[in-house]
Amino acid sequence: MLFEIQDIVKDHQYTFNPWTLRVSTTDETEQKIKYPQRILSKSPEVIKVLLGNACNFRCKYCRQSVHNKKEKINYETLNNFIHLLQRYLDLSNLRKVEFWGGEPLLYWDEIQYLKNKFLNINKDCILHLTTNGSLITKEICNELISGPNYMIKLSHDGPGQFLRTQDPIKLHREEIFKLKDELLPRDLFWINTVLTWECMSPGKIVNYFKEIFDDPYIKIMKIEPAIPYNEFAKKYILKDDQLETFEFNLLNDLKTYRLEDNVFEYFELLRFFLISQVTDTEYNFAEMKCIETQKKTLTLDYYGNIVPCQVYSSNDNLLGHISNIDSINLNIDHSDRINRCKECPVVALCRGVCPFLKDPETIDMNCKVRYHTYLALLKYFLDVVYRINAVEIKKIC
Repeated sequence: MLFEIQDIVKDHQYTFNPWTLRVSTTDETEQKIKYPQRILSKSPEVIKVLLGNACNFRCKYCRQSVHNKKEKINYETLNNFIHLLQRYLDLSNLRKVEFWGGEPLLYWDEIQYLKNKFLNINKDCILHLTTNGSLITKEICNELISGPNYMIKLSHDGPGQFLRTQDPIKLHREEIFKLKDELLPRDLFWINTVLTWECMSPGKIVNYFKEIFDDPYIKIMKIEPAIPYNEFAKKYILKDDQLETFEFNLLNDLKTYRLEDNVFEYFELLRFFLISQVTDTEYNFAEMKCIETQKKTLTLDYYGNIVPCQVYSSNDNLLGHISNIDSINLNIDHSDRINRCKECPVVALCRGVCPFLKDPETIDMNCKVRYHTYLALLKYFLDVVYRINAVEIKKIC
């Protein structure tokens, strides 16, 4: 599938291959669709630990907003978890452990216990927490900055934070600023943001954090539109009549503020685009950041059950137990997604909708949001790299 890019400023046409991201003034050759290699790593570099679903927030767009009770976890269970990892995996390459909830700081005692176990395996192992920040105390803050091992991602929606009901930067200003000052220079302090109809401008979000922290180098890992996981979330996602406005605003923000300097996701995608122009790349369709294609990552609950990714609670889509890792078959039918995505100009940037999403309405809504997000990014990359003002991108074969 090839596309034509029309640049009305230069009055010129280009050929664009969405599978390779190649832009050419001559005919391009289509790239065949390649399926992901389905394999579970027994020598992971990253282990994601699902501690539980409990959270002290009730974010209105979150799929885990119904969970409020922390599970009881005893040390015997945690010891058995470490034993399972050491028995069935080769941990010699382990470089990062991510602790996920719910809200991971509700499980702080468990994290501290597991921390020592993992650092005994690899003393340089990075310990990652994505937290809403509301439970940070002086003691927790001091622990997080006392060594080289903790990475913090603060979940905060900037101007749209009121949908989360609390603002940790206001609640614990001293501790949050201390974390930022100590960890940011080491690339260990990041922000994750969710876009809703309350705030559809990534540029506005980046400027918000620059002003709040009085730091032009603040780092945001992702600015991601809300996904309609449930009926409540559907009220806060970007709707059909807002998507073209969102695409226009995102493209304008990218050009105005150079958001790739502060948003790691945009930086990585621009680098991916640049590399594709000079190097023959092999692209695997739907290379999502989940267990199916991240071959050096495993996501588990503390009983040793393997799940697709950290978005899923431990009782969703269990793939199997770590003791049977050799017999687990990632048997996912991609045919519908390939038929849906093969004619999309932004497939290589989007990398497909999550293969574990089941609800057709959710998939459709998610796809529309992702399409307009990555179309704006593609147009921006074309402008940055080729000075192409891509007003129209249309299928030619």
